[in-house]
Amino acid sequence: MTEAISRVVRYLQDKNYTAFLFTVSDPHGSEYPGSCDKWIRYLCGFTGSAGTLTVFADGSACFWADGRYHIQAEQQLEGSGVSLFKEGLDGVLTPAAFLSDRLKEGDVLVLPEDYTSAGAFRSLQKALPGITVTGAALEGVLSETFWPDRPRRTATDAWILPEEMSGQRPQSRIEFTRRLMNTNGIDHVVISTLETIAWAFNLRGNDISCTPVLYAYLILGQKDGSLYLQNDSTAALPAGFINGLEAGGITVRDYRLFYDDLKTIGGTVGFDPSAVNRRIERICSQYAQSVTEIANDRLMPKSVKNPIEIRNMHKAHLKDGIALTRLIYDLKMTRESLNEKRMTEWDVAMLLEEKKRVFDDYIEPSFSSISAYGENAAICHYAPDEDHHAYLEPRGFLLLDCGGQYLCGTTDVTRTIALGPLSDDEKEYYTAVLKGHLRLMNAVIDPQTPTRRLDELARGPIKELGGDYLHGTGHGVGFVLSVHEGPARIVNSNNKDMDDHPLVRGNVVSDEPGYYRENEFGIRIENLIAVARTAGRRLYFEPLTLVPYEPEAILAERLSDEEKRWLNRYHRHVYEKLSPHLSGPERIWLEEVTSPLL
Repeated sequence: MTEAISRVVRYLQDKNYTAFLFTVSDPHGSEYPGSCDKWIRYLCGFTGSAGTLTVFADGSACFWADGRYHIQAEQQLEGSGVSLFKEGLDGVLTPAAFLSDRLKEGDVLVLPEDYTSAGAFRSLQKALPGITVTGAALEGVLSETFWPDRPRRTATDAWILPEEMSGQRPQSRIEFTRRLMNTNGIDHVVISTLETIAWAFNLRGNDISCTPVLYAYLILGQKDGSLYLQNDSTAALPAGFINGLEAGGITVRDYRLFYDDLKTIGGTVGFDPSAVNRRIERICSQYAQSVTEIANDRLMPKSVKNPIEIRNMHKAHLKDGIALTRLIYDLKMTRESLNEKRMTEWDVAMLLEEKKRVFDDYIEPSFSSISAYGENAAICHYAPDEDHHAYLEPRGFLLLDCGGQYLCGTTDVTRTIALGPLSDDEKEYYTAVLKGHLRLMNAVIDPQTPTRRLDELARGPIKELGGDYLHGTGHGVGFVLSVHEGPARIVNSNNKDMDDHPLVRGNVVSDEPGYYRENEFGIRIENLIAVARTAGRRLYFEPLTLVPYEPEAILAERLSDEEKRWLNRYHRHVYEKLSPHLSGPERIWLEEVTSPLL
């Protein structure tokens, strides 16, 4: 047991509580919390972006990891005394089911109410009848009790995303939201999701790594409102921005005043229970005249990109494609000497970063690059660092999953690169993954088609070989925002309980089937695709990503004539877009690797 977990155990014993449940999150429901909010990492050492840790008063602790993190969690929890539950495997109980079996009537389960969504809090209450589910504020006294040397919350300068990038003024977005509030009889809405607030005001910052947002809250009335920012972030705001807010009745207030102000708003208050934390819901229910539930994406539909945003995302992917294609070229040209060069996975990630930084509007990575060689690629979300990495060798696969934040858009792409001779299995499964990827990207569907059907298209060729993958096939992507954005996604057809929101024109989603063989290799191919509409009002997918596939790994005889046409058309498109921006040798190489497959 770690000393940090011991502190939690002592707290539970002092209060006569039974268990304390932590998740990877922050008070805003962010996927990638800042350093001050990485509670699970501090408590048990797990560094992934999702997971649930429960600490019990008897000194035991359990951790649940989804399919992306089974191997990583096993490695990082070794020796910690924390029991690992691999979600998605047969016979493995969910946290709620496990707690239902373990806890008895009268036991008390504590949740951090400022780190737990209102919806998740309710779900656990419903799943645990007879058990007292209560909230505690990690931001208060418990912060000093559990984490004495906890870092301070980051506060960076706010900056404005130009309108020529976003395609819309903040005023028009706020007016849209207020009209919807009026239609639904809502006096005030409470928004705590950082990406939603950033989208509404074209407001950006660097408070959280890889996601250009600021810590913020918003209380928006039909004629008034308050935007809560940290004081250190507001100094850089231009006067014109402040004046625009004031013209709309919105004032900028200190981030620390939000919860006190929340107790003073009257009338009918609206919020999204899947997005606000339990503390917000509790205060609104206690102090407002009435509450109503409404989805953030309905009030502020950031997942539906306008034509200017889509056009700009094409520009971002062109730059990203140039950088990654140049990196692949360099690896191909030097792979015979990899043993002598002693190049590592970390070196590859840093070289790619150098190639992106030549573009003036590059901001930062959109997530930590997954540069995984050989057996490390079987760990879906493996990421090397400066101290822990593998050396590349002139054989097998390097899986490179990377993305960038540019002023003109957010990118996410995966390519599996041959560094030398491949086994028959590596080629067989690469071809199967490619077949599924192409089938999804070239699908034409009716509106309201369940995305599970798209998942089945991508998963099918891999299943035909007796394989599968535990992650989903597609996630939504924001515009200069989070690389994982709901509600748009392609739902895992193996998960019957997950909500399936049909895609609409303007959504941007990933297409990323894969195959992973533990201790041997991993394969994933990912493009971002924009949802477009035909004249007949059917939906099709427009590829944004511009990077060649791996011809050395393709078994042409396994592809149908139609799949070959799809592949050749995409490669022709990649060559036409990238070649004018490459050097002579790079262009000659690209022409060769994108030549038609017969």
